[in-house]
Amino acid sequence: MLYLVLMILAWVIILSTIVTLAVKKQWKWLGGTILVIILVLNSSPVLPIYLGIDGLLTHYYYTTENHNFEFTEIRGKRDLEIMDRSFNDYLEENPGTQDTTIYRTFRFNPLKVWKWRDYLTHPRWDYPYMDYDRPPRQPGEVFN
Repeated sequence: MLYLVLMILAWVIILSTIVTLAVKKQWKWLGGTILVIILVLNSSPVLPIYLGIDGLLTHYYYTTENHNFEFTEIRGKRDLEIMDRSFNDYLEENPGTQDTTIYRTFRFNPLKVWKWRDYLTHPRWDYPYMDYDRPPRQPGEVFN
């Protein structure tokens, strides 16, 4: 409960500062304040988690065009190296498959400024995007 109160208080202070500067038409300070907020959000991956605007364990889902190969990347637990090994095993087990491209099924969102550094530097964003509504997992089902 204390966490929620602190989070709301932090956002109220930030928003009130921005509104106050806009009302007073102090555009230089307003621009500087917004720039500082963006820089702070981009400098620390922990701050968005603390503020409650990003999850601690983010899942990224990948699949091939025919959905014969599926993989869920869990930040901090299952990375792209594991996916590459699993995909190579899949290709060895299915030598005649034409399904050889891995697609990411999650979108790039430029409004999430705290993820800009990840968008620019992480190889997950190099995979082509494919729109795919993944069926919900059943209770007890294991991640691929």
